[in-house]
Amino acid sequence: PDEAIAQYRQALQLKPTFVEAHNNLGLALASQGRLDEAIAQYRQALQLNPRYVEAYDNLGTGLASAGKLDEAISQFRQALQLKPDSPEAHNNLGIALASQGRLDEAVTQFRLALQTKPAFAEAHNNLAMALQSRGNLEEAIKCYRQALKNKPDWPAPMNGIAWILATHSDSYGPTGNVAVGLAERAAELTQYRELEILDTLAATYAAAGRFERATTTAQAALSLASAAKLDRRANEIRRRLKLYKQGKTLSRTLARYADRNENFVLVLGTD
Repeated sequence: PDEAIAQYRQALQLKPTFVEAHNNLGLALASQGRLDEAIAQYRQALQLNPRYVEAYDNLGTGLASAGKLDEAISQFRQALQLKPDSPEAHNNLGIALASQGRLDEAVTQFRLALQTKPAFAEAHNNLAMALQSRGNLEEAIKCYRQALKNKPDWPAPMNGIAWILATHSDSYGPTGNVAVGLAERAAELTQYRELEILDTLAATYAAAGRFERATTTAQAALSLASAAKLDRRANEIRRRLKLYKQGKTLSRTLARYADRNENFVLVLGTD
């Protein structure tokens, strides 16, 4: 990224009106977490070309990442005015709406993204998460499976399916081993370093009756939550850990799908 940033800055010194360079410099800055600088570059690109769809989408993504959801939604809608069939803009608008709790509107946007781009794994996964948050679990599982079909080694949909199976065994029967297999694979792919996946893995072990493994895995998840100073998540995991130590599975009442909107997948536009 540092080299790319230097190259784009050099290009802009030679030609300050190089619209694509402003957009791509913004992308490079965003990849380093330098959101304010990235947003400024996207705005510069749009001053030079007010019909630059990718820059509206990227500006919206930067604003959403900065927590400025209302303004992000406005930018995504502007992108869709110019390009109504943009799957990326529909997907990203859906994420911003979901982050505001507007799940029905979000579901509509994810479906529109998939109408144009049926193999859009990220939109399938985002749709699944929104449906899951809304309680439509059967359809959520189908959407997670579609995401996996298009992106077979992606941990996120594995985690989503495993969580539903592990925490709703009364609906899906004895699926503990299936859930364990998915969660273990997701944990392997993320090197056992992702909090949400370890939390899910612990729940799947409990669903399969492997309470000792559930306990040690939940303790690992708790360590990650504590290190990241995620107090609410740490308290949730402590409650689950207490159940596992008592030889109990995770019931629906304690398996509320955590506020995982940060796991929705924004998709950047490039020129």
